[in-house]
Amino acid sequence: MKRTHLFGTLCVAVVAAPPAHASPKLPAHYAKLFELGRAWTYDVTYTSYLEAPAKVTRQRVSCTVTAVVDVPARGKVSKIECTPSIDGEFVDRIYYAGPDGLHYADGGDGLPRDAEQLDDATLRGVLIPPVPKPFRKVTVDTTWSPKGRAVEGIRAIAGGFCAYSEGSSVHPDSPDDTRCYTRDAGIASGSHRQLNKNYELSFTLVGTTPPAR
Repeated sequence: MKRTHLFGTLCVAVVAAPPAHASPKLPAHYAKLFELGRAWTYDVTYTSYLEAPAKVTRQRVSCTVTAVVDVPARGKVSKIECTPSIDGEFVDRIYYAGPDGLHYADGGDGLPRDAEQLDDATLRGVLIPPVPKPFRKVTVDTTWSPKGRAVEGIRAIAGGFCAYSEGSSVHPDSPDDTRCYTRDAGIASGSHRQLNKNYELSFTLVGTTPPAR
């Protein structure tokens, strides 16, 4: 705009205030885990080995993002809850999307809402990096008898990636775990087997519903 001054024309520049801090855009293969109100339906097969014969349960489970928190300069935190609840390593967790990728962040006291609380949370290793590169790594453990092979890796699938680990042959505390992430669904499928906890489960996506506008 211009203002008239006694000695001529005075130009006044209007400078926009800097934008408030905005979290960086999340990678497409796990961005939907941080959309408040996003919902999924999964078919879950759960096998318990606590008694013989093994008991197999099949059920349909609904999961929803119930909370999302921006942690300035650190990333995002979200909470996913499922009904009915599954007694095992399933989708219902607290997640953290940081610079190095996706983590579980449910080892602290509730939902981390700032950097200090995030530091207090127990972050598990990276579940899937922001830019996955397929690989397969095999490690032979000589400390366990008989010797076992631990395997970990990432494989590409249509629209996303699967991160997997195979450790049960090395030690009963080590799980066999797979999680598949796609840009259309977030977590599309997965499985978990852990000998010392006497169960295994697998799940596949039936459908997903975007947040209400």
